[in-house]
Amino acid sequence: MGVWLGWADGAVAATAGQVEVVAGTFERQPGVPVMVSGFRMDRTEIPIELWEQVRDWANARGYDLPAGDSFGAGHPVHSIHWFDAVKWCNARSEREGIAPAYHLDDGGQQIYRSGLAYPVAATWREGYRLPTEAEWEKAARGGVANRLYPWGTDSISPAEANFNDSGSNGTVPVGSHAPNPFGLHDMAGNVIEWCWDWHGALPEAGAVDPVGGAEGEYRVMRGGGWRSVARSCEVSFRDHLVNPLNAYRSLGFRTVRSAPPAWLSGAIHSYANPSNALAGVSVRWVSGATLREATTGMDGRYRIDGLGGGAFTLTPVLETDTLPANGVTTADITLLRRHILGLAPLDSAHKVLAGDVNGTSSVTTADITLIRRLILGLSTNFSGGLWRFVPSDEVFTDAMSPWTARRSRSDTSMPAVATGHDFKAIKLGDVNGSWKAPTTTATSAVRAKSRPKASLEVGAGREVGAGVRVHEVRLKGVRVLTSMQFTLAWDPAEAVYEGVEAGALKDLGLEHVGTGRSGQGLVTVSWDPANGVGRDLAGEAVVLGLRLRSKPGRTLSRLTVPESPTVLEVTEASVPVGVGVVGWQAGEWAAVGAEKAVAGLEGEARLRVMGPDGDGQVVLEVEAGEGQAVGVEWSADLRSWTPVWEGVGLGSGSPVRMDVRGQAASGARFWRVQVLDR
Repeated sequence: MGVWLGWADGAVAATAGQVEVVAGTFERQPGVPVMVSGFRMDRTEIPIELWEQVRDWANARGYDLPAGDSFGAGHPVHSIHWFDAVKWCNARSEREGIAPAYHLDDGGQQIYRSGLAYPVAATWREGYRLPTEAEWEKAARGGVANRLYPWGTDSISPAEANFNDSGSNGTVPVGSHAPNPFGLHDMAGNVIEWCWDWHGALPEAGAVDPVGGAEGEYRVMRGGGWRSVARSCEVSFRDHLVNPLNAYRSLGFRTVRSAPPAWLSGAIHSYANPSNALAGVSVRWVSGATLREATTGMDGRYRIDGLGGGAFTLTPVLETDTLPANGVTTADITLLRRHILGLAPLDSAHKVLAGDVNGTSSVTTADITLIRRLILGLSTNFSGGLWRFVPSDEVFTDAMSPWTARRSRSDTSMPAVATGHDFKAIKLGDVNGSWKAPTTTATSAVRAKSRPKASLEVGAGREVGAGVRVHEVRLKGVRVLTSMQFTLAWDPAEAVYEGVEAGALKDLGLEHVGTGRSGQGLVTVSWDPANGVGRDLAGEAVVLGLRLRSKPGRTLSRLTVPESPTVLEVTEASVPVGVGVVGWQAGEWAAVGAEKAVAGLEGEARLRVMGPDGDGQVVLEVEAGEGQAVGVEWSADLRSWTPVWEGVGLGSGSPVRMDVRGQAASGARFWRVQVLDR
């Protein structure tokens, strides 16, 4: 609840102003909820001083308000009929420069200032007005359900209210009794209070902002007065049927104002680039049972209007993407794999969150599998959707374990600042932040980035028998390949897919090839090294061979590399990465002497590189003859060699294992064994 100081002018200062009653439901009886929008209500019944100040101002400007009556200074005004209370509300609004609530025409041009006429309720604005019966009861209950009296109990005494048992024989000054939980005084007793509604049937369960019937004979009064028995002071009690022209010494009123339409706005953009806005996100504002939502535009901005002032949660929702693989490429898999292996941990919490595509609050090879399926066109979504959103001001205490990051914004009340409620969008699987907002709403392809000098060439093929030809796919312009992906396409009326051969990518497996559309003449490829280490291709290599069998009487006329469903992308290490053995693949035994001219290797000792391991350390094995002294060196460029180990062989089949501690794996590309003696 908040306080809005709407008046002072000599009235009781301790209770001056209005209380904000936030939007929400209340139960007029158990199991019968009624929804009421936010509004502001006077803390007390209108005291005689305020009545007179407004009346004197108004009657000099065309109003016809009576003098009113009271039992003394600070007491509530009484003996005011319904029409005068309504006109006084308009006068109070005009006096404070606020658009009046009550008009005599649907267009809101004829302000109700005099005479006895029923104003048009549909023209309510932000001006002062009488509360609806639902507003009055919601306010009187003070947020406490299923209790008889405003202070939240089922009993009443003269210490709590001025009613028939109090023996006062009249009113007491406004605010004489303690307020209810909303800060409202005398919601029971003192004077009965006029409401807006015609007396009629109570609203049904689920009603929203009920205002009573369109016509009737009596206007509703609520709250009981100094003459009322305890029963008449209950929050749910509807007083005797009273003609709106009646005026009594126990009948007064208080006013309310509709809460001005609250709103929130913000923007949603890619975590990697603030200028990359995300359109089409549904941003949902929820407060209790109330839902409001808006959709981000092409600039990523949103605004939600008509909000209440209570506790709320603000959550962006987007599960799909026009281009599911936009920003998700094999380069992301490479980064993810190196993170998992400990070779190069991801450098931001947002990237770690992007890697958790299966929603397990961890980054594992299971995520890699799902990402590759999306790249190969075998799936179009992840189980939890393609997006995750994080508030822009989220603080990560541990960037490598960001799983408790908020997915929404929450507050106990509407914030003072309505703008800047921004979120960062994380495209799941997009670990390197390459997602780009489409320039149009059309499903045009988004090109992946490749090394500028890299090129992929597809050969005419060589005959291997039975109408099958192997078409070599040659990659040029790349020395240390860290990832690649592409699509091969042909006319399915001319040839049938038979399989692939690994070529230089000896660890190319079935999991790297998407054959689900081979019947349509499409095969997709997504490859990265399983050990996270860049593959040295010496600038050019045949990466795979595509086996196609020609259909009877047909000749393959074309074999192309289109941009969909898997867009062409080749990534290369810009600096030496991982480990390798001169002339051999990592993990394979390298016989000393095979590359003597290049590496200066001698003798019969062998070296195998194992790793890097889970801690990012390179593990070496040296196999040498029993008693044979050998040494191991490493070099980043084959020119400058540094010793890392020296020892004596244990004999054939008994390798010596060593952990190369203190040597960064990313700097150790080439290793060699030197025989020190025989």
